[in-house]
Amino acid sequence: MDKKNGHTPKSATTNITQPHCTSTVAQCNRLLTALIQQGAISTIYGREVLNIMAPPQRIFDLRAAGHQIITRRIIATDRNGIIHENVALYVLQKLAEGAA
Repeated sequence: MDKKNGHTPKSATTNITQPHCTSTVAQCNRLLTALIQQGAISTIYGREVLNIMAPPQRIFDLRAAGHQIITRRIIATDRNGIIHENVALYVLQKLAEGAA
């Protein structure tokens, strides 16, 4: 516990694989894991299921790390039943060198 503000440091209590962790590293890890497991992830899925507010930025980060990810445009329905046109679908082509 931090004596200054009386709070436990976030890093001491948060597992980066949990959806409530909003650090960039945690979001990138969740997104990459989902891409590996599913092959493709939409922006809607990233927001609603993976709890990533800005999936395009995390895709940018993964690409900068060397992962080959392409973007396709699709029509998709969100959890409220609203149809969205031009939704990004991110498709993992190849992992970065040395990535597990």
